[in-house]
Amino acid sequence: MVKAIGIYLGTTNSCVCAYQNGRSEVIANGFGIRTTPSCVAFGSQERFIGESAINQAAMNPKNTIRCAKRFIGRHIDDEEIKPILDKLPFKVASKDGNPVFQVDYLGEKKQYTPEEISAMILTSLKKTAEDYLGHEINDAVITVPAYFNNSQRQATIDAGKIAGLNVIRIINEPTAAAIAYGLSNSRDIDESILVYDFGGGTFDVTILKICNYEFNVLATGGDTNLGGEDIDSVILTYFIEEIKRLHGIDIKNNPKALRRLTSACERTKIFLSSTNEQKIEVISIVEGVDFISTLSVPKFNDLCDNIFKSTISTLEKTLKESRLDKNQIDKIILVGGSTRIPKIQKMVSEFFGGKDLEKTINPDEAVAYGASIQASILSNEFRVDRKITVHDVNPLSLGVKVYGGIMSTILEKNTILPNISKGNYTTVYDDQTSIKFSIYEGERKMITDNYLLGEFLLDGITPEPRRHADIQVTFDLCENGILKVEALDLKSKKSKNIKITNNKGRLSSDEIERMIEESERMKSEDEMQARKILAKNELEYSLLDIKKVEKRINTQIGYDNKKKSFISNTIKTTESVLRNFENYTKEYFEEKKADLDLLIKESEC
Repeated sequence: MVKAIGIYLGTTNSCVCAYQNGRSEVIANGFGIRTTPSCVAFGSQERFIGESAINQAAMNPKNTIRCAKRFIGRHIDDEEIKPILDKLPFKVASKDGNPVFQVDYLGEKKQYTPEEISAMILTSLKKTAEDYLGHEINDAVITVPAYFNNSQRQATIDAGKIAGLNVIRIINEPTAAAIAYGLSNSRDIDESILVYDFGGGTFDVTILKICNYEFNVLATGGDTNLGGEDIDSVILTYFIEEIKRLHGIDIKNNPKALRRLTSACERTKIFLSSTNEQKIEVISIVEGVDFISTLSVPKFNDLCDNIFKSTISTLEKTLKESRLDKNQIDKIILVGGSTRIPKIQKMVSEFFGGKDLEKTINPDEAVAYGASIQASILSNEFRVDRKITVHDVNPLSLGVKVYGGIMSTILEKNTILPNISKGNYTTVYDDQTSIKFSIYEGERKMITDNYLLGEFLLDGITPEPRRHADIQVTFDLCENGILKVEALDLKSKKSKNIKITNNKGRLSSDEIERMIEESERMKSEDEMQARKILAKNELEYSLLDIKKVEKRINTQIGYDNKKKSFISNTIKTTESVLRNFENYTKEYFEEKKADLDLLIKESEC
């Protein structure tokens, strides 16, 4: 029996996978599709997740939340999210300095954190797995971009907790893909591989050494704010300007028009991976204007040139950090939907002197596949004749602020996890009895250019002349990339510690518990809504049957005209009910269906 599942929680799409009967299986959702859109929408009466959310996005853009992953674990003032705020059709507000999505739901304005939106997606994936496996699932391995920082990793764990999942491990997406590749080969592998992971919202490069089922990450780099959605944005901007030029209309402030054009741009990008030119057509985009245009591959490549080049720059930098040469890379694995773009494949291949790219694994499913293997290993379900070990690294350097606003690094970037590192510090004033320790993450020398993770005060230091105190600071970084810090006065033995979890006003344990309760309540509401939809569907079936009766009796000579009129009016009333189905209850649909069924039966007599 499967105890733990693997989940790829993506910016654009997500995927769930389970390891059973000696192999990993990607589990299709209720629509029969193996990936689920990372999208949640709110209507006046119901909530939509995945495919159903995407299907109504054009008509309800302000209440359809996408790309929550780009906001998870971030502060509203973070430079990485500022550029995208004015491009979104939905509202992102600030609560205690953190981003929240503001929507209209159940007749009132509500705010949801990125963790809550992510939890809704995770809950849907959890249910998909449970329906397929036939039993409850509590444990999961969830993947994150390799370049996710401490706060983003902790926020992802919080999202899992809200969804009712015990997150037994956070694993980097490229590492999961490497596991998928390494274990999909029947032969023993002794190779240095590079994973080029270009997804919907993030980009990572990871270099690993695989030998005898041991996966050692040598270096990782990337950009948590660069992905396929940025390519969509470039195309969107191009066509917004073309609409303005051709029709004199600016649609920037029209959410519905933007949503429809964005969807068309996404489709155009996908089609350009297999054709030289693609027609884009949005009928009645606004004010009765039909927008029709084309985009060629050369023009597409030109528009996205800066994005493509930036990924190669990151690739080059990460390769240098791994201390390997180009010719020492044995395999190049492509992960993420954006790697289907021919220009990207060409640039990566040319960077390595024309080397063939590894395309034996599905770029959309490989990460979830590897996560499910890691989940089975951690739950002692995975059975091979050799022990499998995975050694990941931390993506960013960790350190403390010292006098003058300088960052003193304690744990270097690309250090193998888990790791415990120590540093020694002292006082800067005579008779100083306390020190405020500020913990930072980043590669810059000045702390103002790095990311604040948390702060704590160590007091009770023995009063002495400055620089005589001896304070030992210990950084303990676990496999999930979650940090614990302790400061110890070696003379007085006074100590203070902090676990970096709720930095910058992230979710408290009470807030997480509240969200868990709300998630359970919403789950109940969703089930009630599902029963209502099923009742509505049954009424629709009966409506089709009564229409067949109407068609038959209209051709019958001598049939009672009053009965004909009654049936016709009943059909019109039922159609009106179904058009405005949100205003009616499950019980009402069942009652109407019973009336129709009785009418059908009487008409057959």
